[in-house]
Amino acid sequence: MLHRVGIYPGTFDPMHIGHLSFALKALSVSKLDKIIILPEKYPRGKEHVTDLPTRVSQMESLTKNYSQLKVFTLKTMPITLRSEKQELAHIFETNDVVLLLGSDILPNLVQWQDIAQLLHDHELCIGMRGNDTPQSVRDDILKLEKQFSLDIPYSTVTTKHKNISSTKIRAQSE
Repeated sequence: MLHRVGIYPGTFDPMHIGHLSFALKALSVSKLDKIIILPEKYPRGKEHVTDLPTRVSQMESLTKNYSQLKVFTLKTMPITLRSEKQELAHIFETNDVVLLLGSDILPNLVQWQDIAQLLHDHELCIGMRGNDTPQSVRDDILKLEKQFSLDIPYSTVTTKHKNISSTKIRAQSE
């Protein structure tokens, strides 16, 4: 039986209620059976990131009461579409996979390795962040569709926690 599985990569330093509320709402909006959360060990463009075991422990604690959310650490770092497909082959080969990401990621998505293939093969579920709007997301999607000559299926999720960020949380704790 084909399931719909969300793949949610990110730094999660720390994982917070914004990440959690997006994931939980994405389950229903994108009709997902489960979500695999993939923390990056060495996030591109970020320095001074809390070590991976500490973040994973915190993430597992935060998600333990939600059976549809599973934290998984890839052996291959940094996370790429190729590494995800190799290590999660059983997920990608036997399920309909949806990529979860924040709207703040869309403008830089073209820099991702194998992005054209990812956009061709997978639906997106986009969590609204900060001042982004459904129209700004649509504009970003249209640019990607034009650049890669694709129709990109996507949905958006807005929660009351869209303005929470790990950067702000870390700044407040210093």
